[in-house]
Amino acid sequence: GQPRYQTWDSFLLLDGNTPTNPYLTEAGSHVFDAVLELHQNDTWSPREAGTVVKGDVFLTCLLHLGLGRSSVLFQYNKAKHTFIPVKEGLRLSGFSVGSLSSVIKFFTQCGKNIKALQRFSSRVYKEFSPTPTRVALAECTTTVLTALQTRLSIPTSSITSIIHLESLFREPALILQTLFRIILEIKGVKDDTKLLSKLFNIIQQQQFTGGSSWLRPILMEILRRVSCAWLEVVEQWIGLRGTLGMGLEGEWETRKGFFIKVVWEEEVDERGRELKELRYVFDETHVPGFMTKEDAEMVFECGKSLRFLNKFHPGHPLSQPGTVVSQEEMPGLEWKFSWEDLEGIHEWVRRYESRQRKAIARYTETGRNAGTATTMAALTPTSLDSDIFTKSATELAAILTSISSLMSSPLPSLDIPHHHNPLHHVTMHTHTTTTPSSSDYLTTFAPNLYITPLLSFSQIFTSQSRLVNSACLRIFFAEHGLRHHFDLLYRFLLLGDGMFVSRVSYALFSDEDEESCHGTERREGQVRAGGRMGLHVSSRESWPPASSELRLALKGLLSEAYWGDGSTGGGADTATDPYAGASSDLPGALSFAIRELSEEEYVSVMDPHKLSALDFLKINYTPPRPLGEVITVTALYKYDRVFKFLLRLVRMRFVVDQLWREASRPRTPRRRARRGQMSKKEMFETKFRVGARHFVTSLAAYIWEVAIGATWRGFGSRLAEIQSALEVEARGGSPGGKGALSLCLSLSGLAAAHAKVLDRMMFLAFLRRRQQPVMNVIEEILGLVLEFAKGVVGEEGIVEDMYYRFKKKVKMFGNVVRVLSESRGYGDRRGGGGFEDTGLGGGKGGEGVGAGEGAVFANLLVRLEMNDCWK
Repeated sequence: GQPRYQTWDSFLLLDGNTPTNPYLTEAGSHVFDAVLELHQNDTWSPREAGTVVKGDVFLTCLLHLGLGRSSVLFQYNKAKHTFIPVKEGLRLSGFSVGSLSSVIKFFTQCGKNIKALQRFSSRVYKEFSPTPTRVALAECTTTVLTALQTRLSIPTSSITSIIHLESLFREPALILQTLFRIILEIKGVKDDTKLLSKLFNIIQQQQFTGGSSWLRPILMEILRRVSCAWLEVVEQWIGLRGTLGMGLEGEWETRKGFFIKVVWEEEVDERGRELKELRYVFDETHVPGFMTKEDAEMVFECGKSLRFLNKFHPGHPLSQPGTVVSQEEMPGLEWKFSWEDLEGIHEWVRRYESRQRKAIARYTETGRNAGTATTMAALTPTSLDSDIFTKSATELAAILTSISSLMSSPLPSLDIPHHHNPLHHVTMHTHTTTTPSSSDYLTTFAPNLYITPLLSFSQIFTSQSRLVNSACLRIFFAEHGLRHHFDLLYRFLLLGDGMFVSRVSYALFSDEDEESCHGTERREGQVRAGGRMGLHVSSRESWPPASSELRLALKGLLSEAYWGDGSTGGGADTATDPYAGASSDLPGALSFAIRELSEEEYVSVMDPHKLSALDFLKINYTPPRPLGEVITVTALYKYDRVFKFLLRLVRMRFVVDQLWREASRPRTPRRRARRGQMSKKEMFETKFRVGARHFVTSLAAYIWEVAIGATWRGFGSRLAEIQSALEVEARGGSPGGKGALSLCLSLSGLAAAHAKVLDRMMFLAFLRRRQQPVMNVIEEILGLVLEFAKGVVGEEGIVEDMYYRFKKKVKMFGNVVRVLSESRGYGDRRGGGGFEDTGLGGGKGGEGVGAGEGAVFANLLVRLEMNDCWK
């Protein structure tokens, strides 16, 4: 019968007894199994009763299932990539098939994730040329799997129940699910940059998932290890690791997924030869998501400048990483996830930058990297530093014995012990609820992952970039004479040298010595004599001149203006000029040349009375090879555009001066007008001469003084500030003001600033492509002046009509200038530009460098309308 359980209630109550429990599950597992067997043929399916498996066997198989291993109950199907039970309806005694299905599904998912992660690692290792980042992620995956398998390698006898086993797998399952999500996201990604970006985004999203903050240490360690190879490439690029033996022909051609690429570019030199040259190119699409575009550009420019130092100045301290500061002391690029580690970066960078500046100062003073090269003696064992020949036989025997014992000892294992592997350690000891540990700083008080890369890397990027850029700029200014070449370009290509302009004008246009046979044109019965010969553009019978005529007319103009002669003091002193040397060659091979013209352009220069008659003439300049980084081919093209326009203005000034002198000769219309003898034709001729001279001189003065002169003075003043700041820094001082901020300016940034200055000049001179309609009006006005100067024969109505057309065009141009002068910010808004976006900062006040272009065009308007000339 039923056993009677004695309780205190049975003694207090008459006939008291414990009521029978109505729940079937409380009757014991064998009763539950019996009921299932009893009713399986009535209301339930026969499969619902299932097959009962021994408890220890079932738990052992579940453990293997969760670890991704096949067992007697669950087999792995390679075709379907899943685990399949050997028989449907397996269950434990006391459990129904339905109640265990979710548990089996949970362990099956764990096993599937482990198998998927193993396949990923195996596939990466078998790839023909896996990227370093994929290999690192595969290694992290293997490490995590090893740690989890070690963590879950427990004796089955210690497992008390299925709930106990599930609790042991709860956290590993979350880790496996997160890793599985990562490999799904990067499936098919062969690009290191995209892989790092996706990994960073997944981890960043994961930290906002509720209840998974304990995963942060594992994910941070994975991010650190996977990024390591990519960061090492950046370190090598900016000179913080290894050597700089990574030229354009080197390994950078094979760097897949890096934001720095090497491309072949074809160029044509001054002799028409095709040259192929490798160049570094910044690829914005390959900047990882955790890195800002500004930092990536800074890194790119820093590496390019470092390649320049290594190529042209191999002895510079920055060209030899690890000599001034040992590799261990260099600030490496590494993720820092705690405030404590981030605070140490500043002091590390400060010490590094201080030592580098001292070495650079010594190099600048002595011309060599004295005292910084690592000697072989510093790398040899201490016991062998002294002279070995002075040691006794006993000492030598002791040294040989120690060396022999060292060589006989077994080699250390190449495998990293698990307790030295942070990822293995943190995976083994991560729990959702634990007492405070050493990893709590990663979960309780740590910077947000969004700003972590900025805090970890930007300070190092800025420091190294500042060192490299200031060193390169100092070398360009001090050793390669950048300012001197800039002045050269201004004097000759921008016609900033008044003596040179005067000589060019005399050689091209003057006909005062025509009767002395000093013209270059061949004439029957006359011999071309020596002395200064001119082309006499306005009075020639044939045009364009032959090359021999050009050589005669322009011979020595550049040399005389540059070197100076006994009659002038405007040239350079050959005794003190460091660029003079022993030869008479001009810097940059400066020379006059013939511009290549299209068929249409050639036809336009054949008429000496047209404005385009001198468009075939140009000045050639080839910057020395290092200076080509700043004085680029595009910049030289812009110089040529400006020079062609300025040469037209030089001619027009000569023409209007000639017209004015003709009006001042005896028996001029002005003299006859006093006696009432001026005709209507002569009156309009006088008006035309006055108006033409006023327009041309006003326009030319604006171009030279404002568009060219003021802009160049602003550029020169900023260059002087930068050069002064570099000199102060070279002496060990601390430059302040705008010059100090400009020390971060790279060579490419200086080239961009130089190009921006030329763009501004072209904009103020109406030479930009979108200003072509305005330039067309100017050319029409100047064409009318040349037509008038050629000489008009016919009725007086022709001169009157020409004058009114001239006046109409001038008024039209004046209205355009007035509109531009009232459009404040027109140039700033559309790229006419000062220096605000070039890295040079604003210029001096009064130079018109940073102001709106409206005020500058107002200057031209005042010049044109002065004295009510057109009323």
